Amino acid sequence: MGRMDDYERRAAIHRLAASRHKLIAAVHEASAAFVGLAKAMREAHAHIDASAAREVATHPDLAELNVQLDGYYGKTTDG
Repeated sequence: MGRMDDYERRAAIHRLAASRHKLIAAVHEASAAFVGLAKAMREAHAHIDASAAREVATHPDLAELNVQLDGYYGKTTDG
């Protein structure tokens, strides 16, 4: 193989730079996807917590226990 002339060398440098930019862009795309995933996980966690709270609040055995505890300890004002 012969030596690269100046034009071929410059073209190779530009190709290398383009590859580097593609890699950096891919890293940024992955970062953006993780940010979106974090938001979705936070929203899912909030929905799961709300669902569990509704289920506990409507469970008949737990409601009876709450009444018993309220009678023993007195009704609290925090919730």
